[in-house]
Amino acid sequence: MTKQDNKDSSNATGKGRGRPRKFDQEKLLDGAQQLFHSQGYDNVGIAQLTADLGIKPPSLYAAYGSKLGLFTEVVSRYSAREGQFIGQAAESSASVKQGLRDILAAAADIYSRNETITGCMVLEGAHRTHEEGARAICLAKRAATEEYIAEFVAREYPAQSRDVASMTMIALAGLSAGARTGLSAKALQKFANLSADGLIALCDNGSKK
Repeated sequence: MTKQDNKDSSNATGKGRGRPRKFDQEKLLDGAQQLFHSQGYDNVGIAQLTADLGIKPPSLYAAYGSKLGLFTEVVSRYSAREGQFIGQAAESSASVKQGLRDILAAAADIYSRNETITGCMVLEGAHRTHEEGARAICLAKRAATEEYIAEFVAREYPAQSRDVASMTMIALAGLSAGARTGLSAKALQKFANLSADGLIALCDNGSKK
């Protein structure tokens, strides 16, 4: 992490400084998300961000406080948009078992849909990012997702909810990593189906105890 990247890192959000924004925030966040997702937090510096996004460093610092502040905003936005498929699959399913299958099937599709930006930005950031603050943000989002899945599974299989949620996150991480390494959508869907079979068996084993 450079000194420039670390500037004002104690104020991660960097909001409320009273300076008017002279840029399209949505467009900037779209561009920043593409950079962080495709290259990883560690590999994207302030110089590249400001050059690629067409913004001056003082304007970025005034709006977000630091590179970490911008990343925080991007991750929250990514989770609320791209990450919605987990909640949507769970809530639209007729059962927990079907919900688990739908979650993994959706992940296999979404993680491989864009050939240039593959995998899950949050899951990849949780284990590929070395900067402590950025990694902590991704780990927190990962933990929140696991907690949501555990609560979903507990509706029908409370005794196995934690184990099933943990295994689901491992499956999601595997799908993300597979997409990042270029596995085909067909291969990812096959893995998703096999993983779902295992999760369903885990649910059944727990219900028999």
